[in-house]
Amino acid sequence: MRIRSLIPALPLLLCAGCASSPKPYDPGAAGGGPSIPMGRGGAGIVAQPLTKAGDNHRPVFSPDGKKVLFISENRETHKHLQLYEVDIATRAERRVTFHDGDVNSAIYAPDGKGFIYSSSTDEIKEDPYFVDDLRKRYLPAPSPAPTAAEFENEAAPPTRLPGTLEGREPRPAELYEARIDGSNIRRLTRSPGFDGGPAMSAKGRYAVFSSERSSRRELYGMSLGEKNSDKNARRLTKNQLRDIDPALTPDGAFLAWVQVGEDFANAQILVAEGRSMKGRPLTAKAALNVTPAWHPSGQELAFASNRGDSANFDLFTVDRKGACLKRLTESPSRESFPAFSPDGRNLAFSSDHSGRYQIYIMEYQPPPVCMTDLP
Repeated sequence: MRIRSLIPALPLLLCAGCASSPKPYDPGAAGGGPSIPMGRGGAGIVAQPLTKAGDNHRPVFSPDGKKVLFISENRETHKHLQLYEVDIATRAERRVTFHDGDVNSAIYAPDGKGFIYSSSTDEIKEDPYFVDDLRKRYLPAPSPAPTAAEFENEAAPPTRLPGTLEGREPRPAELYEARIDGSNIRRLTRSPGFDGGPAMSAKGRYAVFSSERSSRRELYGMSLGEKNSDKNARRLTKNQLRDIDPALTPDGAFLAWVQVGEDFANAQILVAEGRSMKGRPLTAKAALNVTPAWHPSGQELAFASNRGDSANFDLFTVDRKGACLKRLTESPSRESFPAFSPDGRNLAFSSDHSGRYQIYIMEYQPPPVCMTDLP
């Protein structure tokens, strides 16, 4: 039985002077960066930058493999998290969302004509306690945007779970859908707290997402296209830990996600098959194993991990049984948020190689031999 059968069917700074017209890619411009030699795991493979401005995260390929959606912050026109799209061939990019809240995750609809995303734009207005907290925190003396080094500074615990955009403190957000040009916005969820990190079925009929409606982050599934689909959302996980970042195989038969330990120093990737939803671990190493992404074949997934170096993140792959671990990157920079192209030939990810987090793309050529270390 496939998982689809389970489901009936800030800094908050306003954008000023926003513009969405594409700009040509200039590899020599400030904020861009050189290519990245991938080291032992990807010997002979070089990753090329797709973006040059701001700090960029969570790339996801369009269904035709020609474009990439990503989340961007710390730009000249806005500091908060917003959604952009970049053309892989030309490096021309355009801004997609113009919210006064953070956009923390997004995925394309299967036809490529729209997308589903998570934003705090409405919830921050509906949560007076959250707004009051923001006012006290930022209005008296706004602090400058954090640098890549400060973002992961262990001396001062980061506001985010390292390697992710997951906030340590609860931050409200809702799910929305819109056309690819950002128009025809429709709100999908209306529950207090966080709703985000959506994964969509291949035909776009349902979505799995992380939600705080049960007081802690759990996974839920809901059908799409219904007027009150949020009211029919079904809880898929139930435990004392935080469940985030769901990822579905293209055929919908397997669901992977991240389970975060209470101390935020440990996170493991779990996978479930069929009706039981009993997750079994794909990783066991004491580390932050985060941001899983399935290969189109559904036989393996890529993820980011700080195993071996708590201050650094590299990319790995593990097969569906959790028996074969392979290292894709080995560099002094931090790599996270892997995403496969629809044909499985390329891998996009975020890296601070240039000093700021940019989106890179490289050929997917995993090493032929498994690592001897346990996943």
